[in-house]
Amino acid sequence: ERLTFLIDTNIGTMREINRYRTHSIVEQSTRYCNYSRDKGGIPFSVPCDMDYDYICSLEKKVTEEGVDWKEYNNTLENVSSEEVKTHINENMFVLTSLFSNHIYTTLVNGYNRKLDDVRWSLPLTTRTKAYHTATIRDWMHFIDQRMANMSGKAHLDAQFIAKEVFKYVHKYMKI
Repeated sequence: ERLTFLIDTNIGTMREINRYRTHSIVEQSTRYCNYSRDKGGIPFSVPCDMDYDYICSLEKKVTEEGVDWKEYNNTLENVSSEEVKTHINENMFVLTSLFSNHIYTTLVNGYNRKLDDVRWSLPLTTRTKAYHTATIRDWMHFIDQRMANMSGKAHLDAQFIAKEVFKYVHKYMKI
């Protein structure tokens, strides 16, 4: 019996998951996706070990105030508050998101580059989706590799996905 899951994560984590060659994989292509600002910007997938609510409030504040990535970087360099120190990963995530959007939008809208010619500028945190189909045995191998760290310490996002997959796969296992 084969099971199919829609996995919604970032490009970096998806690369790790796509290494399972026994899975049949259909992934969203970035080749013709237009992520320029007038289309909503690059969709990012927040890593599971970051404070999602903090990032959302920070992005909202930055967007409403019209702060660009250069100003934001200067602000971070000159602020020594405990909040910034406590949430340094989240602040850097927002900074790189703004910077990536700036580069991508400049290339697409400012220099009229083709979408498939500028996808190199998309960061690994760009959101992507893929359908993975595999046998129960292959899913169990995937789960062992990611949850039990049988091939080294798995990334937290890959562990999270493996746990979510396990919730469904164990129902189909023959005991």
